[in-house]
Amino acid sequence: MDRQLPREVIRRRWIRRITQITAAIVAVIVVGWMVNRLLGASVDADTLQWSCVDRGTVETSITTSGQVVAAREEIILSPITSRILEVCHQSGDVVEEGTPLLRLNLSEARTEVEKMRDEGQKMRLQLEQLRVQHTTALSDLKMHIRVDSMKVGRLQAELEGEHYLDSLGSGTADKVRQARLALRTAELELEQSRLQLEGMRQLQQADLRIKTLELQIFEKNLRAAENTLRDAEVRSPRRATVTRIVTQVGAHVSQGSELAAVADLSHFVVKSQLAENMATWAGTGTRVRVKVAGVTLEGKVGQVDAASQDGLITFQVQLDEDNDPHLRPGLRAEVYLLNEAREDVLRIAYGQFGYKSPGEYRLFVRTAADCIEQRTVMLGNASYDHIEVLSGLQEGDEVVVSDMKDYIRERTVELKQ
Repeated sequence: MDRQLPREVIRRRWIRRITQITAAIVAVIVVGWMVNRLLGASVDADTLQWSCVDRGTVETSITTSGQVVAAREEIILSPITSRILEVCHQSGDVVEEGTPLLRLNLSEARTEVEKMRDEGQKMRLQLEQLRVQHTTALSDLKMHIRVDSMKVGRLQAELEGEHYLDSLGSGTADKVRQARLALRTAELELEQSRLQLEGMRQLQQADLRIKTLELQIFEKNLRAAENTLRDAEVRSPRRATVTRIVTQVGAHVSQGSELAAVADLSHFVVKSQLAENMATWAGTGTRVRVKVAGVTLEGKVGQVDAASQDGLITFQVQLDEDNDPHLRPGLRAEVYLLNEAREDVLRIAYGQFGYKSPGEYRLFVRTAADCIEQRTVMLGNASYDHIEVLSGLQEGDEVVVSDMKDYIRERTVELKQ
């Protein structure tokens, strides 16, 4: 009868077997690695991106990213606090000038405007009433002055009569003195009335100017309220495409919140940003090349935002062909700000090997039909499509500009045809 082996013996046998299998696998891997090292690394030549060193122009540039936006987009803000009753259009709709986009609850705003109109009519009537009162008061005072003038004339005649009687001996000096005093008193009263008339006229003119100014200010506020009510009808300011719109019926909107945006989608600009320490590159009028949707477009820097935000300045690129059919709002673009043009220099194509700035790079150069060799190359400035070669390459050399980071430790690599 067979006897069962102890559990410890079985465990040792399993450990020995696993160790043997693991050692065999490691040995195979090591042998494969050694054979690969002996045979050398290789790569399919057709999978590589090549550039032949030539002579030509390199336009110094810096690269940043941007976004295609409509050249003219208008954001429509809510002029009042209200509630959305109806959404008349959706994003993407083409609308004519004056077409309603949204309908807001305007009952409260209309009531307020009507109250202001009534108040304005009341103020105009009060101003007219004040003019009538002033005219009446002036007429009364003028009439009083005429009466005083007639009184002065009468007293002058009496004084002359007393002088005549006194000269004949029928009068007395006392009567002449009394007549002269009465005349002087009447003259002073007349002068006082005239001064009072002039003062009243000036006071009334000032009062009318104040009331008229108050009415003008009120009417200006009324016109602003009427304009606000008209704007609250939310109509398209021109023939355009709706790019954004609030679609939730019944939603509460506050004054100044965005309701919709409309844009002319037949013309575009590129909006981009640049670090503020490189702001001199983005001067107005600087020539620009833009790569977007597989095409390259020429343009120039237009509007530049003078304010820096988070260390970045914002600028717009005005395209020479801003109606190119490849352009669509929201497309990402590569923006190349062009500066100096260097003529007749050695150059290679702008590839994917990781160029960042002028300096030393390790590139693979074809040394034979079936071999490439890693070489130290000094590169200078770059344009959007070429990089200047300062040293390490000669005209006619074939250079790999693909990403070769997997072969960074290899001095030479065999090319498989």
